[in-house]
Formats: sequence, C-alpha cells, structure tokens
Amino acid sequence: PNTLIKAVVVSEHCDYCARLKEHLKEKGLVDKVQFIDVDSEEGRKVVEENNIRGVPECIISVEIDGKKQTKICTDEEFKKLVEEGV
Repeated sequence: PNTLIKAVVVSEHCDYCARLKEHLKEKGLVDKVQFIDVDSEEGRKVVEENNIRGVPECIISVEIDGKKQTKICTDEEFKKLVEEGV
C-alpha cells in the first residue's frame, strides 16, 4: 500500500515554526502533519536529501512499494493537502 506523509521540517529555535504549529493547532489540523526537527537524525537526513535551506519547510513524502519519494511543496499545495486530508 502507498503511504502519504505530510510533514513540516522545523527547528525549536524558529519563531515562524512555532507560529505555524500554533496556527495548525487552532485550525484543528496539527494531528494531520508530522513535525520533523532539523536537529534530529531524521531531520538532518531530510534536510540533506532535499537540499532544504531554511525552516519551516513543508514536504510531502509518498512511499510506494517501499521506496520514498519526497517533494518540497509550495505553501498553497501544502495547505490544500492538509485541509483536504488528502
């Protein structure tokens, strides 16, 4: 089965990241998103593999037959995916 993961790469030292988390919480959407800390092992890997230069950065990962494909999304794409629960 295919698995869709909506994630935001964040840092605990980022004011914009904190505001984004709070906004998603207020909208009741925080549980639809995975937060990945840039300082974690997973976060460092995601940053390196996707050439991420700043946070917050929204990404969509799709796992198809065990292979993960990740795309950095525009804010509008990410908002649509989160709100529609796609």
